[in-house]
Amino acid sequence: TTATDKANAFVPAPAISVAKFIVANGTEYDANSGDGPRLPAGSTATWRIKVTNTGNVDLADVQVIDLLATVSCPAGSTVIPLLAVGATVVCSATSTVPDTGTVTNTASATGTPKVEPLAGQPAVVMPISVLDDDVAGLVVVAKAPTSLAFTGGSLGALLVAASLAIAVGLRLSRRSRRAGR
Repeated sequence: TTATDKANAFVPAPAISVAKFIVANGTEYDANSGDGPRLPAGSTATWRIKVTNTGNVDLADVQVIDLLATVSCPAGSTVIPLLAVGATVVCSATSTVPDTGTVTNTASATGTPKVEPLAGQPAVVMPISVLDDDVAGLVVVAKAPTSLAFTGGSLGALLVAASLAIAVGLRLSRRSRRAGR
């Protein structure tokens, strides 16, 4: 006779996913390539960052980072204390739209796998963290000037030309008077 016995082992496979969007006029745009929505210079850009645990273990202390914007997650900070398997947390971020150009903005999230040991077993130490990032962009629409700026350059040239014209006119006027005497 032959006897068999199966032994199963749980292998942690931590993973995280980040999706970043720009929100314009209440619509969410996944502007990963090409032109994003157009926002006026000086206005406030609103970004939405969706962080999902796509692995098979919970993630602890998930840090959400955006170098161009101020991030706020539901707990009121940039850290998600615990992100359960399959869960998604939506964070928001805001930044001021610059005066010109195109803005490409990247968000990233990193977390530490939280693996609980079996009863009577030593703690499982996973010296790794998981990381993902995503990009979203927008196109800046230049602001129309609210007033004309005086630079002095063109007005100065105009004043010099006008002064010369007046001086030449006066000289010609004097010559014609002398000639008429």
